[in-house]
Order: sequence, then C-alpha cells, then structure tokens
Amino acid sequence: MNLLREYIRELLEVDLGDKVFAKKAPEGHPHHGDEEDTDIEGMLWSAFSNWIRRNDAEYLGNEEVQNAIRQAADDPRYSDIIRMGADSGTLYRGLRVADWDVEKLTGLDGEGFWQAMKTTSKNKPFKPVSDFTTVDHELQPWGPIKKGLTSWSSNKQAAEKFASQQQDSRSTREVGILLVAEPSGGEFIDMSGVYDYDGLSRVKKEAEVVSIGPVKITGVYFYQPDRKRYWH
Repeated sequence: MNLLREYIRELLEVDLGDKVFAKKAPEGHPHHGDEEDTDIEGMLWSAFSNWIRRNDAEYLGNEEVQNAIRQAADDPRYSDIIRMGADSGTLYRGLRVADWDVEKLTGLDGEGFWQAMKTTSKNKPFKPVSDFTTVDHELQPWGPIKKGLTSWSSNKQAAEKFASQQQDSRSTREVGILLVAEPSGGEFIDMSGVYDYDGLSRVKKEAEVVSIGPVKITGVYFYQPDRKRYWH
C-alpha cells in the first residue's frame, strides 16, 4: 500500500484514458471498448469492485484512492462514471442494533427514544415503524466500520430492509433504526455510475452511496420486528 500512495502522489492528474473501465463495460455502453486500463484506473476498479462484491475497503478506504476519485469526478470525461455526492435529495442507512446504542447513533437520550417508540403500536392496527423524529446529530464511523466508510442509500425501501429484518430471533433488546441524512451532511461516493459494469449490477437496487468520515443526521425512524413478545 505504500507503493500505491507514492504512485498516486506522483500523478499530476488522474488519467483514465478516453473510456473508463472500457473492457469491463458491456456492449452498447458508452465506455465499452478495447482500451486497456491505466494503472490508476485499475486501482479505482479494484476500489469499486472489492467494495461492491465483498464489502472490502482495502482500496476504497485509502485516502489517496479517494483523492483520485475526487479528481476523476470533477473531470467531464469521467464524471458520468466516477461520481461524488448523490442524485437523491435524501439518504438513508438502515441498521439493527441493541437499544443501548441508540444515543450514540442518533443523539437521542433514553427519554427521546421512548417518546419515539410510543408512536409505534403492537396492538391493532399493528404499527411497527415510529413516526419520523427530527434530530441534529453528527454520526461518527463506529463499530466494525471499514476504514471510516459507511454505506447509505438513496432508495428508502432498500435501506428499510436492513432496518426492519430481525437479525437475532432471541434478542429482547434489538431495535431497527433508519437514519436520514442529506447529501450536504457529509462526503459521499456515488456507486450508481459503475453498476452497469461486469458483475456489479446485482446490487443496483440498493442505490448505494458510501460516506467518507462523519455524516450529519437530520432524522430517524425506529422499527420493531413483527414478534410482539419481544417488544419493549
């Protein structure tokens, strides 16, 4: 990885040739062709591919690679594929955690969490999702986070799946959280430009954007599983 840092620092500009990841683009794609990847282009492919296929941050979590992505995203030759920010006006991150982690993730203390959970109902009509709760909180990367990167989505339904599905059927403390943020509340790498490439389309519906560092949270929903005996 030291050689990687040295190499990227020597670059005066990010050179991805005329087409981005040309040999990996399907026929009919505007970047499809026989052009070989440049060295830095190969590193960027590894960054996107390893993260999407295996949630491996070895390259995407590297600061020099991130700087190369920023440069490429500012270049009109490459910005249709390499993108920063997000197309959507709202971003979501779905999690299931123990209830004692709620304050760390949302900034809400025990009373605020309880008031939000009171808007759910285990009775008829069953209401497993809380009302929207406004928060003003900076989320720091936490837990088993890959080099300060966290996964978000511009697709609310995709993020809801992560928040609503029970992970531990024996847990009496597990709660789902859907964090809400705006693109201006952090720095994000948008994955949508690379989804049409070889082998990466399987997660296209997740509409993933990856945050670099902290994210400003503007609101939250709470979820309970459809297992009434486990409700708080």
